[in-house]
Amino acid sequence: MRLFYSNIEAVLNLALARTGARPEDFSGMKSKIEKLEKEKVLSSKLSTWLEVVTSRNKVLHGNIVEDDAELVKPLFYFIAAFWSRLIEEVDFHFETITVSPQ
Repeated sequence: MRLFYSNIEAVLNLALARTGARPEDFSGMKSKIEKLEKEKVLSSKLSTWLEVVTSRNKVLHGNIVEDDAELVKPLFYFIAAFWSRLIEEVDFHFETITVSPQ
């Protein structure tokens, strides 16, 4: 799961940089997601998935044990779906603004 989170953060950082923002100016994924929603890079529906961030913090800070398969399996699927949707939205946003009409 930590692999997903580092990849999610990398996508968020790349998207922020492409908007002209400095990723290091934002503390945590929640503030990055909120900024990208404000910039219309992410949909409001995706940004409401901030529960991913809350779940991440619970795992990282020991509230959920990573080897507890019954608890982690649904979280894993949720995170995978979030990651996939995040990539789709970021790609779509930047693809539509860089493609000029013929």
